Amino acid sequence: MKFDHERLTMYVGIAGRDEFPPCPLAYKQFTVTEKLIVPKIKPDIEKVIKVMATVHIHDARIIPSPYDSKIVVNGRIKQIIMYTARKLDQPVHTFHSSTSFCEMIILPSDICLSHIKVESFLEDMHIFHETTRKVHICKVVCLVVTEEKKCCS
Repeated sequence: MKFDHERLTMYVGIAGRDEFPPCPLAYKQFTVTEKLIVPKIKPDIEKVIKVMATVHIHDARIIPSPYDSKIVVNGRIKQIIMYTARKLDQPVHTFHSSTSFCEMIILPSDICLSHIKVESFLEDMHIFHETTRKVHICKVVCLVVTEEKKCCS
């Protein structure tokens, strides 16, 4: 969990350093940015107080090529934005959003392809409150390839 003291926004779902595998075979970091509009049935935003996000991998498949092996990873990032409404009583509201991703990881040539796994981690995120109806959110995702078990050569 991360807390932005300047804007008083809490971020839930960010992985700690100890959660990452110590010796990955390969990894890929990328950013996902989105502009989100508050649903019409929800009131305007006064202040974003919490952003909760998770990364889910749907599919990871190996693609051979003449030069190297690659893993194509498809997944989804789900998030919930919690905010105080721009109303006199300032009740708390939430809205949900999700976005898909498709990324490629180039693998070292000396690894056994039959015993690997891909894990996803949310490294960081930040939300920018643009208007009373729109926010911009940026997430840094890391996909890590590790050995599920040692290969027999």
